[in-house]
Amino acid sequence: MMYLILSAVILIASKFIYDSFLTNNTEKNWDAYKKSNPHGSIVSEHSNAFNLNTNAKLRTDGYYLSIFNGTDYNGDIFKMFFIMFFTKNGFVAIDEFENLENYMDLNKNDFKQVLINADLVLEADIASGIVKYQIKNGGISMQFYDPNEYSNLDLNNNSLLEPNVFNEWKGTILHNGLLLTFSESFYNESLKDYTKESRIKDLKFEFTQIKF
Repeated sequence: MMYLILSAVILIASKFIYDSFLTNNTEKNWDAYKKSNPHGSIVSEHSNAFNLNTNAKLRTDGYYLSIFNGTDYNGDIFKMFFIMFFTKNGFVAIDEFENLENYMDLNKNDFKQVLINADLVLEADIASGIVKYQIKNGGISMQFYDPNEYSNLDLNNNSLLEPNVFNEWKGTILHNGLLLTFSESFYNESLKDYTKESRIKDLKFEFTQIKF
């Protein structure tokens, strides 16, 4: 009897040690993976259990939509929608609005035409809502700015090569989605560098395909 009790105690203790060892090693491996591949780890966290592919692709056959619930300077709650269209030749267009139903009713018939004309966008078309996007190692970034804004013009009223004031969306490409952070930046003359103010963190965009 004493032998059976001792065996049970040893078995339980061994299982506890093994589970602790396995858990600790799993956590250490995961932490190491997150450091070496931050965007891949984010894709994994936002994918279903059966999708082990961390190489998510940006889609250009539809739009990405997100809903942001925030609080203004007066403490009032508001809702804002953001929509993004990406082109195969490296451009992104963004729009924001407050009423989803009205926006879709007014613009849904134009979405197909937007995609048809998307790849005709050129550098000369860059404006406050159309810019180039950058992709690197699963991450994506885009800086929106108004080239005709006073702060972004030189003494001869020509657009600066590097804007003094811009908004940036930056984050990770997910499977049929994006996880982005929004910030506002301006060039600080006293610091001789940009000052960045984060406004929205980890906002998820869902992709919707437009079928012809």
